[in-house]
Amino acid sequence: MGLEVSNKSGFDNKQAAGEGWAIFDNGDGEAGPWTLNKIDTMDDPDLPDALFDSDEAAWAFVREQADGGSAYHLAALRFLEEHNPIEYAAIMDDQAALQTARSALEPGM
Repeated sequence: MGLEVSNKSGFDNKQAAGEGWAIFDNGDGEAGPWTLNKIDTMDDPDLPDALFDSDEAAWAFVREQADGGSAYHLAALRFLEEHNPIEYAAIMDDQAALQTARSALEPGM
């Protein structure tokens, strides 16, 4: 896992890391290929101390910033909507979309 998200769709992790969150390449992980998480460890001296107590708090921050008109945070959500609809639906707290996205990836749910 790392901070290597390209600037597709106007998003990269430089600003996110400065705010204490990032979109991580989760590979074939259970949560999907890309996940938005709080930054847990600050091994890099250029990164701030952790700003969020949980991933859900980071989700809420990004969602609120996007709702407030931040094009940057909206681009992060659009990246997730395109690349991991399960994570996007969870962040947006859209239970119907979450179930639909999960069903599409896991037939028989």
